[in-house]
This record gives sequence, structure tokens and C-alpha cells, in this order.
Amino acid sequence: MQIYLIRHAIAEEREEWSGSDELRPLTAKGYAKMQEATKGLMKLAPEFDLMLTSNLVRAKQTSALICDLYRCKFSDKVRVTPALNPSSPQEVLQKEIASLAIKSSLFVVGHEPYLSTLAANLIGSSGGAILLKKGGVACLKLVSLQPELSAELCWLATPKMLKMIASAK
Repeated sequence: MQIYLIRHAIAEEREEWSGSDELRPLTAKGYAKMQEATKGLMKLAPEFDLMLTSNLVRAKQTSALICDLYRCKFSDKVRVTPALNPSSPQEVLQKEIASLAIKSSLFVVGHEPYLSTLAANLIGSSGGAILLKKGGVACLKLVSLQPELSAELCWLATPKMLKMIASAK
């Protein structure tokens, strides 16, 4: 199974947002940059089976944008899971991913440093070896379910790299 860890797009600045952090939305710039990044992602991953997303607004908006560009229905392809909330234990998400191992392509939309910690845990790195920029993607290949979930890093792309891929002929 390929697992694509996708950090949500640029959201309103925490300091400038007066509401709850869970409700902090994407900015217009975030939408625009994520559209370009997703076009590049579509060249690298032309389809996906399922998308897991955090229930925070900025992650759900990012997931909805990705679904729009992939021309799929959010309700058919996306599962909102509290396991992707920044305060959730990694083991909960890892169990959820393991239960989906019959899928061939899984998108996981969430937050930093949660996603980089997940990636480091899955590839066996003790340090935070991966840092995802907003709108960035890490592709992992699941290699083992037992005794614990493990994966290998296939590639890591910034939004700028994905935009370049999108514009390449």
C-alpha cells in the first residue's frame, strides 16, 4: 500500500485568528497553492482509494479541495477521523491504517508535527527526519504490518516541487 501524507494547505495565522483553532480556515493563497500542488500530485498518484483526514477545518478544506480536483465525492472517498487530530496518540492512527492495508493507495491529510512524527515512526527514524511544508506530500510504501506497522520513504515533495511537476510536459 502507498500512503501519501499530506499536510494541510496554508491557513489563517493562529495569532490573527480570533476563533477556536479547530475552526481556523485556509486562506485564499492556501487554496491557490494547494490547487497547484494537487495537480502535481495527480501526476504522481493518478488515483487513490481512500483519504483519511483530521476533523479540523483546515484539513477538511484541504481534503475537499483534493477531492474536487480528483473529481470524486468527499462523502465517498474521505473518512474524517479523530485519530489525525494533533493531540491523538500515533498508535490509534497506525491501527486505523493497518486495518486499511487492503487498499492500494491511501491519502492522509493532517498537521505538523504529527505527520512528520508518524513518517519517522513508520520508517524507523528516531529523529524527526521529515518536515512537511504546508501543502507538501510524503509518499511511503507500507512494507510490514507485523510486529508493527513499518514503511519506506519513496519520495518527499514540497508544494513548489509539485507545482513544477504539474507544469512539466
